[in-house]
Amino acid sequence: MKKTNDYNQTLGQLGEDLAVKVYQRQYYTIIARNTYNHHGKRLGELDFVALKDDHIYFVEVKIRTTTKFGLPHEAVTKYKQIRLIRAVYWFLNRNPKYREFVPQIDVCAINLTSQKSSQDKEESPNVQNAGFSKAEFLQIFNSGQIDKLYKCVTIYANAVETKL
Repeated sequence: MKKTNDYNQTLGQLGEDLAVKVYQRQYYTIIARNTYNHHGKRLGELDFVALKDDHIYFVEVKIRTTTKFGLPHEAVTKYKQIRLIRAVYWFLNRNPKYREFVPQIDVCAINLTSQKSSQDKEESPNVQNAGFSKAEFLQIFNSGQIDKLYKCVTIYANAVETKL
């Protein structure tokens, strides 16, 4: 069981690294990664925080290698959304210099399967999901050929309403 957890953690970390590269390629500035309240009750984790123009983006990254448990963005349940909103409030309270920015929570979905959701088909009919196996993903990522992986990334902008 430990090996599976380590493997999933590694895959998740690589997914976050890929998402960061996608945002950086679009001229976002990454200001924080894997940040959460280290004291008291854990409110939720922010995979990464980025700035661009007058917006601050709080990004939740989800990666899937199978559709057995649904597509990546479907894993951001109502409970997870509440935790994300709490983490956004915590981050902005701890970093008041960013309060002047317009907050937005994005979900960056990395779908390594060949499956597309009906929403993907309607909103982005030209988006092609990769159909990579876990091993192929890791090999491509580790070889530095990141451009091959961009086609499996979909950004759901403003996926969670912050109501700030």
